[in-house]
Amino acid sequence: MTGYRERADGRAEARLADGGSAVGDLLVGADGVGSAVRRQLLPGAGVVDVPGNALLGRTPLTERLAALVPGSGTLVHGSGLNLLIGRMEFRRPPRLAAAELAPEVGLPDAESYLRWVAMLPEPLDPEPGAWAQVRDRLLGLLDGRHPDLVELVRQSDTGNSSPLTIRYAEPVSHWGTGPVTLFGDAIHAMPPSAGQGANTAFRDAALLCRSLAAVHRGEAELTDAVEDYELQMLDRGFAAVAMGLDRLPEFTPAR
Repeated sequence: MTGYRERADGRAEARLADGGSAVGDLLVGADGVGSAVRRQLLPGAGVVDVPGNALLGRTPLTERLAALVPGSGTLVHGSGLNLLIGRMEFRRPPRLAAAELAPEVGLPDAESYLRWVAMLPEPLDPEPGAWAQVRDRLLGLLDGRHPDLVELVRQSDTGNSSPLTIRYAEPVSHWGTGPVTLFGDAIHAMPPSAGQGANTAFRDAALLCRSLAAVHRGEAELTDAVEDYELQMLDRGFAAVAMGLDRLPEFTPAR
């Protein structure tokens, strides 16, 4: 989607990238931190890049590397480099789960893995797709560290690891309810340091679904239901952003 317009009849018309359009009573901008909907609805809403550099890595989960994360996550502090490591351990492959629960969704084969983020004080600025270059630089920073940490990086999946820009949204006031609203990272993007990004988006989804279900049942008017959603979403979402910013220094190495 590239943008939208509010029609004279009070509905929203979304402009699609293929040149088409779609019309509805409510357009929900759930298009992430680079949201085209947010840019049009709230052109003054700021999104800030966190200084430094982060790397997002995925490494196949082995018995040896599983020991790095005895619980839900591990934080490794070190001079010039911090690592956040978490398990992505599937009870069954996501492709098989999708085939049963949502057959229209095609997912690639994926086995369980360790998902890790390396926080560096300075940008690396690698060539696009040059993960081998980034990995070698990171291995140099890990010289002398525990051999399992070295293997975590050495065995990383070159096709699913990449530099990562961490961003967060600056708080905004309620804009006045209309036929367009926002959801998740499109409005309250946050750093990963509090582990609240996905959880907050899920809570947005649950609240918005309840609000629209009440409209469908004739228990509320659409504008009132959406306004109630927006006010609660803004309070909770930007509280989570603040929590992430408060905790960010724990994860960011000193320059």
